This record gives sequence, C-alpha cells and structure tokens, in this order.
Amino acid sequence: MYIHSRAICSCRLDVSGVTKKRPSDLYGKYTWKIDKFSQINKRELRSNAFEVGGYKWYILIYPQGCDVCNFLSLFLCVAEHDKLLPGWSHFAQFTIAVVNKDPKKSKYSDTLHRFWKKEHDWGWKKFMELSKVMDGFVDADTLIIKAQVQVIRERADRPFRCLDRQYRRELVRVYLSNVEQICRRFVEEKRGRLGKLIEDKARWSGYVIYIRG
Repeated sequence: MYIHSRAICSCRLDVSGVTKKRPSDLYGKYTWKIDKFSQINKRELRSNAFEVGGYKWYILIYPQGCDVCNFLSLFLCVAEHDKLLPGWSHFAQFTIAVVNKDPKKSKYSDTLHRFWKKEHDWGWKKFMELSKVMDGFVDADTLIIKAQVQVIRERADRPFRCLDRQYRRELVRVYLSNVEQICRRFVEEKRGRLGKLIEDKARWSGYVIYIRG
C-alpha cells in the first residue's frame, strides 16, 4: 500500500519494502550569478556545489570557450567525483540556461546523460556565440546562469516519465518554442530566396517559362 500524501511522507515503498523517491525528490534548481563578467580573465570558472537527488553538482563555464573560439562553453559536473565509490554512475536529465533581460530570449539547452568515472562532466562547447552574450544577457555586468537537474534512478530508457511535473512542462514549452523558431527561420529563409528570385526579372521569367513547360 502506497502513502500518497506528501504532507505525511515524501517517499513510498515498493513491494520489496525498498524506499522509492518521487521524481520531485530527485529534482532541483540552482542559480549562479557571475558579477563583473566583463572583467573575468580566467580560462574557466566553477560555481559553488549544490545538491540534487543525493548527489553534489557544480556548473563549469569557459568564458572564452573550451577548445573552441568565440563561444561560451557550459558544462554540468559531478562534484568530488574522485571520492565516490568505484563503479558509481547516475543518469540525469538537465537544462542549463543563460538568462536574458527579455525572458523570451533566454538561451536554453538540455540533455540526458549517464555520469560516471570517465564522463563526470557533460555539456556544450558551443553553448552560444560570444558576440551574442552582451546582447541582453549581461545586465549590470552580471551574467545569470540557471540549472535544472533531474536525477533518474529508474526507467532510464523512458526518462520523460521520471521527471518532476513542473520540469516536464517546462521542457515541453522549450521544445515547442525551439520548433517554432526553426519553422520561422525556415519560412523567412524561403521567403528571402523567393524575393531575390522575383527581383531578378530575367531569372524569374526563365523560371516561369520552365514551370509552364
């Protein structure tokens, strides 16, 4: 018998008597504010460690790019991974965002990864172009980075069902927004090409003749 009241207990027992945590218990958020961003001359910066799902994490940023030029690189890392027990590993669905003054322009990226000894950090070398960072992302010389982490302890092959409800809604919203942006770029690109084709009367006339056979 399961106890569903979160006011009574945030966990539940399966038939074997093993305590199982809800997705919401394995989910967490972290906000990192980097002040005086324009004055940073270090190759990399690390956030403070934060705990989600029983594990400690930190965000790693390369202000001038990691093995790439003109890009901001961002990674989620397992803290103190060298102190964990041999054979450790855990799956996590996570989202990292660089916040813009206009929330609709904030840059999001998300992925699912199995963290283990040889892959204790994961992220994006080309998270965003440096030329765009100063376009509303740095406010009062402060860059804000937000992370959402969902540790997955079961059904890693079907992670979407193991997500916190609110996080799941946000992922759907981001996905739909990305699809909308891709469609808009596609339409604008085709419209631009058609416009150039129409402007070139000679080419347009030849195109019409060709279509009409």
